[in-house]
Amino acid sequence: MPATAATTREQAKSQSDLYQIIAYYNDAIRRDPRDDDAYFHRGLAKLYAGALPAAIADLAQASKLDPNTHTTRCGRHHRPAAQRGERPCAGGRAGP
Repeated sequence: MPATAATTREQAKSQSDLYQIIAYYNDAIRRDPRDDDAYFHRGLAKLYAGALPAAIADLAQASKLDPNTHTTRCGRHHRPAAQRGERPCAGGRAGP
């Protein structure tokens, strides 16, 4: 079961947890190299692990595979959602 961004953040209590999360998404990407969600969540885990260039590469790949992926949706909807009084990027989508 894929983790959400919030779940990834909560689980990242130690470096060991982050490496387990990254390994999980490595396997998911090996099984399906076009899985934009796996790239997105692995990118978040790498970001929390402090591997910024690798995180950027994964997030860019997620966006390349699906222009409507989390990185694009969050960037595009963050400000309008906040202006409407909604919580931006709830599960990758703007929502109340």
